[in-house]
Order: sequence, then structure tokens, then C-alpha cells
Amino acid sequence: MTRNDKEIGGDLTSAERAALHLAAGPDGSVDPLAFHAQRLILTHETTDGVDAKSLAASLSAFAQADLPHDAIKEAVLARLDAANGDKLKREFVRQHQTSGGSAARPSRLHSLRALFRPRSTLQTRWPESKELAHFMTQKRVRQARAETAKAVLALEQYVSRTLFLEEFVGNADFRKLIIGLAQIYSKIDESMADPTRVKPDGLIRYVAAIALIHWRGNLATAVAEGREEQYLTELGDVGMDAMLCSVPMDDFWKFGGMERSYFKNGIDLADPAVAAALSDADEASQRSR
Repeated sequence: MTRNDKEIGGDLTSAERAALHLAAGPDGSVDPLAFHAQRLILTHETTDGVDAKSLAASLSAFAQADLPHDAIKEAVLARLDAANGDKLKREFVRQHQTSGGSAARPSRLHSLRALFRPRSTLQTRWPESKELAHFMTQKRVRQARAETAKAVLALEQYVSRTLFLEEFVGNADFRKLIIGLAQIYSKIDESMADPTRVKPDGLIRYVAAIALIHWRGNLATAVAEGREEQYLTELGDVGMDAMLCSVPMDDFWKFGGMERSYFKNGIDLADPAVAAALSDADEASQRSR
């Protein structure tokens, strides 16, 4: 789409003109997704950020044949700071509760990459990993899916799952950092050394941490065989979901705070969550020596 495309053309509002400018690439072409996201944000801008209630209502009513509903929602969230993003997410939840959850489910964000195939967080795949087949009864699979759904909701208080998954798959350094942090909080080394330490309410987190270990081992094999990209594209969500599920909720403010800092400004040592997470990592390193 170009600046004079009829899809956008006509009498433009000031918000639309600004959005058009912000969404234009170096060659003058305009990304429709970026344009509509910027237009919605600017239309509902206030002196202290955005009017989350009216923005959420506009997003719910948004209809564009070639732009899936979840795509525009993610694009808007990606362009908001953490505070306004959190306000908007809370408004989504409030509107859903008000409607009784009866609204039609919007289409999922589609991508050319198989990585972003539609998947419900409640249907996470890690509990069905073949390495766990001897342990995961149907009841435990249901429990694992429920625990993973809670973990994903916790993550989304800090960063979009879609953005997190893309970085988890595409950036090896980020993946190593974040998996290492998750393994510190899951205390998997201690639990594997003495499984009797695992309490009943921590059993699913323990199994998720084991699944993550298997996933990393399979990734190492794929790298050695030249199948790294294929493995990450097809199974990246398995490793990410297992990792998220393995982190205790009591530690999620540090784990999630690290991600928020990373995606917002890069890792900020002045962020209390980052400082706490790095301190925990240092203590774990000292213990392992």
C-alpha cells in the first residue's frame, strides 16, 4: 500500500495523517497493519497515555478483511509502553467478563512462518512430549495445560507472548539468558539431585523443567545436524511454554520484569526486577562453584 492508496485516501484526519507518516517506509510504501495500529493509538491518545477503555472498544469493533483481529491487537500493544499496555490488557479482560465471554472468538494472528500457527495457550504441547509419556496421565496433562495458561497470562503482564516467542526462537543469546534464569527459579538442579524435595503443588513445575531439559537436548542435536531453524520453527513454542510453566509465580515479578526491561529499553540495571534477577543469578553461580 502506498501513501495515495484509495484504501487510506480521501479526507484524512490529523490522526490518520500522523499514522500514515509513522507507518511509511523509506520507499514511501505503507504497512496497513502499522497504519491502523498507529491510527487507533493516536485517535485515543490522552495527556497521560491512551484512553484504554475507548481504545479497547475500538479494537473490539475493528474490521478489516485482510487484517486478522489479533494481528491489529498485537500491533497496538507492541507500540504502547508497559504502563499503557497493561491498562489496555486489563480493559480487554474487563470487557470479556462484562460480555460473559459470549463474543465470537477473533481470528488468530497468521504468519508465513509455521511458528505462529494458531495455538491456544490451553492446548500447549509440552505436556505431550514423548519423553514424558511414562508419567503424564490425562489428569496431569490437563493440570499442566492449566498451569501453563496461568504462566502465559503472567508473562503478558510484562510483554506480549507473540513478541516473546519471536525473540525466544530468533535470538540464541536471549534464549540462553532467559532459560538460565528460569532454571534458577525452578531450582531444577536441586530437585533432580533430590526428587523428594518436590512438593505436590510443585510437581507440574518440576515436570515442566524436565521437559525443558529434554527440549534443550533435542535442540542441541538439531543444531549438530543442521536442523536448528526447522526445530525452532516447529517446536519453539514447546520449549517456551515448558520454560514459562517451570517458573514459580512468587518469582515471576523478577522473571517478567527482566523481559519487560529487555523489550522496552534493553536490560536496565536500575530496574528493581532486573537487579533482583541478576542478584539471584549471581548467587546461583556462587553456589555451583
